[in-house]
Amino acid sequence: MSTGPDLSRRNFLLRRATLPAEPEGPSWEDYFGSYEMACAQVNEARPFLVDDARRLGIDIEGKSDLEILKAIFATTGQPVG
Repeated sequence: MSTGPDLSRRNFLLRRATLPAEPEGPSWEDYFGSYEMACAQVNEARPFLVDDARRLGIDIEGKSDLEILKAIFATTGQPVG
């Protein structure tokens, strides 16, 4: 009497596969968490900050150069790590 194949050893094929979580990469906070961390980027970008912020529609009123630079970079999405 044939009862069909024994699937007990193949249950791993039948269960729903779980995908590994996407590795979390660096965030803009890792690059621009403080002025000391971003000093070189701020100094290099300073001449272009206002024009770039205006072009991207970023409000710069009352923001520091670091905050403006972080907002500009945030328009590109999170950094690839």
